[in-house]
Amino acid sequence: MDDLLFSDDAFVAEIDPVVSKLELLNELNTKLEFPYFGFNWDALSENLRNFYWIKQKYIIIVHKGLHIPQKDYEIYMSIAKSCEQFWLSYSDEHILKFVF
Repeated sequence: MDDLLFSDDAFVAEIDPVVSKLELLNELNTKLEFPYFGFNWDALSENLRNFYWIKQKYIIIVHKGLHIPQKDYEIYMSIAKSCEQFWLSYSDEHILKFVF
């Protein structure tokens, strides 16, 4: 994974430490450069399944600190896992990885 973080074919989004859902969504929106965003879980899931604006094959989301409420954490983990699985079916286009 370390080699991939420095690859020209990797888009790495380093997410600063967050303590709330709103901070998390703001960080993801800014660092992943979403072309549009509704600032809710459904919009996040939709964006994480459509990276037409990112040229690199590998998209790596690196969290430096995730201290959000438990309910939001569980929802986010479910979205992250689901979106990673989604891209396995389209691995010739993108591969999505989360680092916690």
